[in-house]
Amino acid sequence: MSEFWNARFDTPEYIFGTAPNAFLATQAHRLRPGQRALAVADGEGRNGVWLAEQGLEVHAVEVAPNAIAKARRLATTRGVTLQIEEADLLTWDWRRPNSMWWPAFSFNSASRQNRRRSLPA
Repeated sequence: MSEFWNARFDTPEYIFGTAPNAFLATQAHRLRPGQRALAVADGEGRNGVWLAEQGLEVHAVEVAPNAIAKARRLATTRGVTLQIEEADLLTWDWRRPNSMWWPAFSFNSASRQNRRRSLPA
């Protein structure tokens, strides 16, 4: 799966743009500086960077190195920091300690089968 997404993000443009997911942006009133957010399948960083701009401590998880490089560039351009972990969500350990995060899922491009496999029961 990594090869597919890495090839998909191998372009200078931000294929999904740099603005956050529309639904996520409508939830800004729920967010408070200092809260923690988990940006799942964060791609080029549009959601993770936006959450960091809201003052959240962001841990982003993404499988594609090309997307991660673009997310880092976007964060630098916007003057925010976030922790980015390169990992396959199908094998990622969802039961981590200290995992009190606001989850930001953007699974609109994941197959239904992989969404079921990724989310814990």
